[in-house]
Amino acid sequence: MGKYWDRICKLQAKQTQKGLEKYGQVLEDNKVLSPTEVLTYLQEELIDGLMYAEHFKELLSTTVSCDIYANEYQAKAMRTMSEKTLADPVLNGALGLAGESGEVADHVKKARFQDHTLDPDYIINELGDILWYVATTAFGLGVPLSDVMKRNIQKLLDRYPNGFEAERSINRKEEQK
Repeated sequence: MGKYWDRICKLQAKQTQKGLEKYGQVLEDNKVLSPTEVLTYLQEELIDGLMYAEHFKELLSTTVSCDIYANEYQAKAMRTMSEKTLADPVLNGALGLAGESGEVADHVKKARFQDHTLDPDYIINELGDILWYVATTAFGLGVPLSDVMKRNIQKLLDRYPNGFEAERSINRKEEQK
């Protein structure tokens, strides 16, 4: 909480300076402002406070709840593992990923080349199965699903710092193995 308290203190100092520049003094020392002007000043400060609170809520929701949700998903998904899967979750996960990805690929292939109808619900359900196998594999490796997600985002940021660029894709540095 120290870094947040430091940030709050800096913001408070900045707001105090802003108030001094606008009103020439801090509110407690002001004997000139009318009650309406005092209320206007307090209203502006409250609005600033609400804006900071909303920003902080958004910051917390994007940095905390994603981890909680991913790890919560993994924990709930792992409840459905069989004893055989528990014995070798990495192998089961890898084979399951290949199978489920193949089902998605076959569905898209049939829609593209054999005049079948592309069924988004079918693909979404298969993506859920793929996610289950990703979570299983991560479990087998002893890592939270959120760590897998964070590593992937970092890898993408390193690879494409300005967003996707075909040139960087074509001339990509080999990943360390």
